[in-house]
Amino acid sequence: MSVNISMVQAQRLSDRTNATAFRSSKELRKKHQSSTKVYPVIIKKNTQNTLNGNPCFTEETRKMGFEYLVMPKGTAPYKNEWSRFWRNFGVKTKLCFTRGPWWKATLNKKYKDCQYQTGDYTPHF
Repeated sequence: MSVNISMVQAQRLSDRTNATAFRSSKELRKKHQSSTKVYPVIIKKNTQNTLNGNPCFTEETRKMGFEYLVMPKGTAPYKNEWSRFWRNFGVKTKLCFTRGPWWKATLNKKYKDCQYQTGDYTPHF
């Protein structure tokens, strides 16, 4: 059994790129940035009304475009109330323009929904 070499053809890559296989550096950069998005933070002195560690509420705040950061009074980088106030003022003003003037009421509703869903709600008797 002999093989005729003239009948065998090798495959070679075409000069054109396949649209599904080709990805530009912009697309790759955009994909990487979306997974490592940095959200503006609202600094709180205590964990009251933040549901710290609750994935439902964390996801809701990220959908609104911010995160809560709990820093006890006097810790760096915001050692005084004045710098904390101005930082929060900027983030809250941005939220007022992007999410509307009633963003806080909407967030409180989501807060209660997440409390009930995850069992964090404890009624006061």
